[in-house]
Amino acid sequence: MTPAEPPGIPPEAGGAGPAGVPPEAAPQPEHPLSVLLFAPLRTPQGHRAIVIGLSAICALLVILGFVVPLIAHNELERIPAFYAAFGFAAFALAVLSGWPLGRLLRRPEGFYETIARRKPAKERDDGE
Repeated sequence: MTPAEPPGIPPEAGGAGPAGVPPEAAPQPEHPLSVLLFAPLRTPQGHRAIVIGLSAICALLVILGFVVPLIAHNELERIPAFYAAFGFAAFALAVLSGWPLGRLLRRPEGFYETIARRKPAKERDDGE
């Protein structure tokens, strides 16, 4: 093994690929379009730029809500930034409703193992 190679099982010692990496675990080449589209997401500066950009767009839209005259169909729509607050509240409700729904649908630990033990052997899917 040369010093430039990463540590691992050398191919001559029974490894399946370079540095003992099995072929299915070897990294696949990326599509050039995915590299182009998602390159900003590969660095912390890219993450920060996306968050700052989206925050600036949101702030601009809220400011425009004060400047541009709106056609309101009811009194609530006349409130500045109503749609921003309504959208935030609706999304928060959707996210927070997952907690009680998860508690309602959750099965106890070992639920499926106890069902498998109760079934007769000829009805089991695993052939035991």
